[in-house]
Amino acid sequence: MPAAEFRIVRERCAGDLLVTARGRQLASRFLVSARYLTAKLDPLVRMGYGVTQETTTHGQHVIGNTRTFVGYDRSVSREGYRTILAEGARRLPALASLEIIRSFAGLRPFVPDKRPLMGRSTLRPNLFVAAGHEGDGITLAPITARIVASLALGKAPPARLDGLDPDRFTGVPA
Repeated sequence: MPAAEFRIVRERCAGDLLVTARGRQLASRFLVSARYLTAKLDPLVRMGYGVTQETTTHGQHVIGNTRTFVGYDRSVSREGYRTILAEGARRLPALASLEIIRSFAGLRPFVPDKRPLMGRSTLRPNLFVAAGHEGDGITLAPITARIVASLALGKAPPARLDGLDPDRFTGVPA
């Protein structure tokens, strides 16, 4: 496996999340702090974080979120757990009174240049790639689906794919 491909496979970002017991709705919409959105931009930060909060249909609150580079480790860090609790309660004080019933960390495929891999592979023409969105995958799912569908149908994608070439780390000129 070429070194560049190994690096893509090896680097993983994880995000810690906490789930509360059922409680009253604290917000009518999904909340996300600007700090969460910018946490991935500084490559020198060991653990980026920002506050996210969403209420499930069962009245539980999913609170997060961290960005740490941990390989395939899916355990929640103590630092992440404490940071989420403190920052969440600072922004939504009612969170401090809710019981945390579980915590988990999800892996986020991460590309070293922080841009997803998207488009048709020139090395394998029947392969369409849409990966490496990191923590933005869920948010970008609708436009990603439209792009992949357009490409599969032989149509122009609804967004520019400049700089997202899925073969850019292979060392083979496009």
